[in-house]
Amino acid sequence: FCKGVDEIGFPQLEFLFLSELPKLKSFCILASSEGNHNTTFRSPSLFNLKKGPTQSLCLGNLQTFQVHDCGSMGSLFPQSMATTLGQLETLEVRQCIMMEEIVWKEIGKDQDTNKIEFPKLKTLEIVSLQNLTGFCEGIDKIEIPQLERLFLQDIPKLKSFCPIMSSPTLDSNHDMALQSLLNQKVAFPSL
Repeated sequence: FCKGVDEIGFPQLEFLFLSELPKLKSFCILASSEGNHNTTFRSPSLFNLKKGPTQSLCLGNLQTFQVHDCGSMGSLFPQSMATTLGQLETLEVRQCIMMEEIVWKEIGKDQDTNKIEFPKLKTLEIVSLQNLTGFCEGIDKIEIPQLERLFLQDIPKLKSFCPIMSSPTLDSNHDMALQSLLNQKVAFPSL
């Protein structure tokens, strides 16, 4: 991101748009501290996820996150980052052909943190992700209480929204195809 800089802070950043970055493999990888809105994240060098220099990134006030045409990304962000995006209202991911999941569970996380909540997320759009198999592998519970718009299109390998889950919570008047992707541990009361 910025060579030679260990920590980058954008605590007031409300909108982030990443587009047409075909070599970008990762946005961030590890949480470097726990906490509220100001948690920082460590991002690896873009060419090697395991080695190389890292940087800290603070996005505690982020409200809109859009990622388009980032063909090398395998996932968007780790669970530790997802749990601190309490201000996020819009998440849009489009045409990231290598992406297999949106949120990834870090190795070594205990079962007590096996939940993701996006308390203010109103819009979730996932479009043209050819290799996406699920929203979050290995996460037991997703809560998105304010979700008003869920748009899923051209995701041929999508098996379930959260693979561990098995039965829907949506009202019977919702489309059964959508319900098969969800289960009792996926909460969308506003949808």
